[in-house]
Amino acid sequence: MVREIKKTRKEPETRSTWKFYQAMLFLKPTPDKACDKSEEWPEEEKRSLINFYSQNQELWNHTLKDYHDRSRRQVLLAKLNEELENKY
Repeated sequence: MVREIKKTRKEPETRSTWKFYQAMLFLKPTPDKACDKSEEWPEEEKRSLINFYSQNQELWNHTLKDYHDRSRRQVLLAKLNEELENKY
């Protein structure tokens, strides 16, 4: 796939003849959005997320018994979604 991407970068009008190219396009790198400030979370939501995770260790602490309870984690994540007003 990397070879095919390099070929199409050098010669954009050239189409790949590799039969899996179209199916594998999801692997093509995209521009990094990490530097895009418009995508940044508001400070209040960041704190809300951090507080929620600190109060609910079942979401990240794999040594706890409830961490392995998938339904419990789904309930907690649904509650988090409600706290963040279903934005994400």
